[in-house]
Amino acid sequence: MKQPIFVFQKLTIWQICVALAYLSLSVFVYFKWIKYSDSDQSELIIFYAVGTQVFLIFLYYLPLRNLTVYLIWLSFAAIQFAGYYILKGSIFLRLSEIESIRLIRNTAPLLLLFQVFRVISLNIQHQEFVIPGKGGTDLWDERSANFLDFCFMLLYLAAFWGLIFWQ
Repeated sequence: MKQPIFVFQKLTIWQICVALAYLSLSVFVYFKWIKYSDSDQSELIIFYAVGTQVFLIFLYYLPLRNLTVYLIWLSFAAIQFAGYYILKGSIFLRLSEIESIRLIRNTAPLLLLFQVFRVISLNIQHQEFVIPGKGGTDLWDERSANFLDFCFMLLYLAAFWGLIFWQ
């Protein structure tokens, strides 16, 4: 039987806790950045942005298959994307912060790319896109990653690094 591509499922306690923890982290980063605006906060912004993107694709891709979870994270990413365009013109940002603030805009395109890879994988190989782990086995589904999974992972990493250096 063909697996449905888009599935809305009820959120688990763990998914709610992760979303609330991330929301709390986002508020903390924002207020720390505002409170200490006289000092360079670029490392904090880099850790926040890149940490989010790495967490989502390597550790949280299984819950992202639930469209409810995906839309929550896409909402966070949309707020970050809008925040980038609001902040990038600020005269209060230092040059190093302007460079690091660019990274928060990357979460939305990377989440969209993940969903595109999922849809293609489900249509072509009738199984979910997985992230190849050590030894070529997926961390969560415990299935062997195939050629398409490796190709998508390389494309995702290329997009990740390309977006980091894209002006």
